[in-house]
Amino acid sequence: MIDQGARAVHYACTVCADLQVSRLPVDPFVLAQKAGITLYPLSSVIEVPGFFPQDLARRLQMTCAVTLTYPAFCIVYRDDLAGSGRLRFALAHELGHLFMNHYRDY
Repeated sequence: MIDQGARAVHYACTVCADLQVSRLPVDPFVLAQKAGITLYPLSSVIEVPGFFPQDLARRLQMTCAVTLTYPAFCIVYRDDLAGSGRLRFALAHELGHLFMNHYRDY
């Protein structure tokens, strides 16, 4: 039986190969673009009047990024963390959920 860590690494390598991403470190913005997954900075999301509450990050208990499944799959990230390793990890983590079909029941 393959352990979860090895399974995740296998999926990550498969996704990178399928999307022709061959350099490290992997840029999650490039990876999402190649996969057709939209990444929205939180500042642009909360600018849309009446679409999301101003305190969206608090309501979702969002520390770095969150995947929304409705009306379409997308990832909202805190752009005040742009350029940080923490943001890179959070986006890769959220992309991993999508690539591993963790949201298939939704």
